This record gives sequence, structure tokens and C-alpha cells, in this order.
Amino acid sequence: MGVPLRSLDPAWPKAERLGWWIFDAAVLIAGGVFALLLHDELGPSGWLGAIFAWGVLMGVLVWATRAYPDAAFRCAGVAEGDFGIEYRRGVWWRKTTIVPRSRVQHTDVSQGPIMRRFGLGKLVIHTAGTRNAVVEINGLALADAERIRDRLLGDTFGASQEAGAGTEATGRAEREDADGV
Repeated sequence: MGVPLRSLDPAWPKAERLGWWIFDAAVLIAGGVFALLLHDELGPSGWLGAIFAWGVLMGVLVWATRAYPDAAFRCAGVAEGDFGIEYRRGVWWRKTTIVPRSRVQHTDVSQGPIMRRFGLGKLVIHTAGTRNAVVEINGLALADAERIRDRLLGDTFGASQEAGAGTEATGRAEREDADGV
């Protein structure tokens, strides 16, 4: 493609990690409630087995919460050019998505509460077609997401704005001529 990939925003791993910690807390609470509800039915050996399984699950979740966001950040990148946009991601299974500008139908930029806290945005690109018609790019700084959105739609949006303004002005001039003003 020729355009170098840019890394996502450095705040993205922190935001991802916060989301994972919230998920871990929910699993911790659900595990505690589950253990309390089944305390009598499990018996002593079942109780120890459940505690062991829950401990292993929590250990894996904590390890993933600490390690995965940084690994995902290192493996992700975005390149934009006159052709459109390229998005690469994936720690274990790598995926590259290229969206030509000519296929872009519309775009959205959104933020959840965690993303807003870190100044991040998610760029959602809707393309022509049915298979893989939506491309979501997480981890962009909000200003970058908006800039890429504007660049992807720049010619189309600008041309339709100008065409609409010209049509309105022409229509107004024709009405004024008809009224004799």
C-alpha cells in the first residue's frame, strides 16, 4: 500500500485495561454469589474444587487484563491515504482491513464513558456491500477519529454541501425573478 501504519493512541491500553478490570470485578462478584448459593449442595470436596477452579479462572483473567491490552496495542495500526484507510489488528490472529474511499457510505464517531475519560473515540465506517460492511476502529484519539472521518467523506460531503447551497441559491434567485423583485 505504501503508506506507513500509525500506532493507535497510547491511552488505548489503559482504557482497555480499565474495561477489563470492571469485567474482572463482575466475574469476582458473580463467583462469590454462585459460591454462596451452592455452598450447601457442593459439600467440602466440591467446595474446595469450586474455589480452586474459580482461583484459576481469576488468575487467567488478571493475567489477561494486565498483558493483553499492551499486546493488542503493539499489533494494531492505521494508515490513511488517498485510496482510503487500512486497519491492522490482532494478537494471535492478525487481520488487515482495507476500505477504499469509493466504498464508504457513511461514518460514525462514538465514545463510551471509559473512552471519553481517556479522550478516545471509535470510528465506525459503513461500506457498500453486505459482507463485512461495518469496520470499527477502536483506540483512536477523538481528534484523529474525527479527522479521518472528515477525510474519508471530504470530497463527497463537501461536494454535496456545495451542491445543496448552489441549488438553494439558484432556487431563491429564480423565485425572486418570478416575483419581479
